[in-house]
Amino acid sequence: MTFIVLFIGSAGAGKSSLVENFGKWIKNKRRESVKLVNLDPGAVVLPYKPDFNIRDFITVEQIMVEENLGPNGAIIKANEKVIENLDEYIKKFKDFRSEYILIDTPGQLELFIFKDIALKLLDRLSQEFRVIGINVIDSNLTKKSSELVIAYLFSHILSFRLGIEISNILHKSDLVSHSKIKRLLNNPTDLINDLKNEKGTIVDLTLLILKHLLDLYPLSRLISTSIYGNIGFAELYDLINEHFCSCGDLS
Repeated sequence: MTFIVLFIGSAGAGKSSLVENFGKWIKNKRRESVKLVNLDPGAVVLPYKPDFNIRDFITVEQIMVEENLGPNGAIIKANEKVIENLDEYIKKFKDFRSEYILIDTPGQLELFIFKDIALKLLDRLSQEFRVIGINVIDSNLTKKSSELVIAYLFSHILSFRLGIEISNILHKSDLVSHSKIKRLLNNPTDLINDLKNEKGTIVDLTLLILKHLLDLYPLSRLISTSIYGNIGFAELYDLINEHFCSCGDLS
């Protein structure tokens, strides 16, 4: 069985470098086969050589020229073309016969996640493979407790929208104090108190959001990762395999 790991995150979150380095880590440390997939038709430069590159079939620049569209319009059109040829691409994934396929998704989340492409892609992938989504949270966007709550909320929005298990990683963790974030996630009272120390209208809103989130879900396990020293890669690998074997506790 091939396991699909879908890396999702905002532009600049570090998805591409994570896919590159985590793929190398699996090959070198676990001696398992890995294929790397780029699904971003606008990614002109990648840090890795993809085993499947959507840009071999569709590029945003070409669509902009041929159809006289701006960048966002061209991205939407490119996504539509991906959907049209989805069966062909899925067949190529099956032909890999690899244990893991790491998929690097576009950073333009609003044009990927909230359009038909993400739902149709996940529907087809789930028919052929076992799939997990990894929400790559940019550590630079969680320096305040309110930002951490927003990231936590967005993770659940992703899960509802895509209908798959979403696990969170705090990437570029060498840039922030993960120990503080871990403490806040493990103790909702500390998180609430830290929120109250912030200033601005967002405080009341995030406190309200957090209350409803805590009523529905416990604060979830957050893995800290960095490509420098392969921080958190073993824990991320274990989390993925716990999900696929359904034998672990992901909370």
